Amino acid sequence: MQNKILGIDSVSGRSGVALIGGDGIIEERRIDHVNGRPSKNLLVEIDKLFQETKTDISEVSSVGITNGPGSLTGIRVGISMVRGLLFESRIPVVAVNTFDAIEKASGRKNDLQAIRIRKTEWLLRTNGKISSADEKQICDLINSVKTAAMIGSVPNEITTDLLVIETSLARSVAEIAKNVFQFGNAMPIEQLSPFYFVEIYSK
Repeated sequence: MQNKILGIDSVSGRSGVALIGGDGIIEERRIDHVNGRPSKNLLVEIDKLFQETKTDISEVSSVGITNGPGSLTGIRVGISMVRGLLFESRIPVVAVNTFDAIEKASGRKNDLQAIRIRKTEWLLRTNGKISSADEKQICDLINSVKTAAMIGSVPNEITTDLLVIETSLARSVAEIAKNVFQFGNAMPIEQLSPFYFVEIYSK
């Protein structure tokens, strides 16, 4: 019976995979990219996830994947891997915006969401607008709002109500994908495309 949703995050820097069913989370795994290729690690962890939960790919109704913005390599790896994984099964896919996943993981409404892209560079979303910022700018921007959620090490001199997400976004991705799938808005794998924030990659 197709009643499970697979969530995959390869973009946020805290990659992971999660499987949820009708009653909620079934299993979640964090992915280590230190050893081996990221794409290989993703496939290995998905295989382990299916083995541990005794799940067959035929039981998966839809797959949610962070398609960006975020790590350029992570976006490419995740989307390429999902395309290969679902090519024969034709399971519908849900592309999840990284900032939406951060918001979901935080469990609250935030004025700003942020993710570290490089050592001194960030991507952030405020009022629906995405922009980039350096270390000084991100501190000023976070301190200018009431609530914020982020992935990455905390900048210095933050005084606002900041929630730092320490876990993978995979569970949140799966939960968002479940809602989208239930409303009939999942897409064929051929329509899955990356969401690049061009400004950050052209510097």
